[in-house]
Amino acid sequence: MRPGGAASLDRKKTSPYIGALNEATLFRTAVIVLLMTVRLVQEEDSLVRRFGENYRLYRSTTGKFIPRFGPKPR
Repeated sequence: MRPGGAASLDRKKTSPYIGALNEATLFRTAVIVLLMTVRLVQEEDSLVRRFGENYRLYRSTTGKFIPRFGPKPR
């Protein structure tokens, strides 16, 4: 067959480094989310000890990572 024919369509034209880059990005993102979650739990425990029931009430009306929109729960 001539170059550029039907057989050449079967080959991937992407670099093997693209897959590695995506895997590295996914791994880094997972590590960052894990570290943020651990830090969040530590910080919330500290705030509960410091402010007690006032912080628990505030925490029940706000989101952890993403703000809540809409009516506030009572």
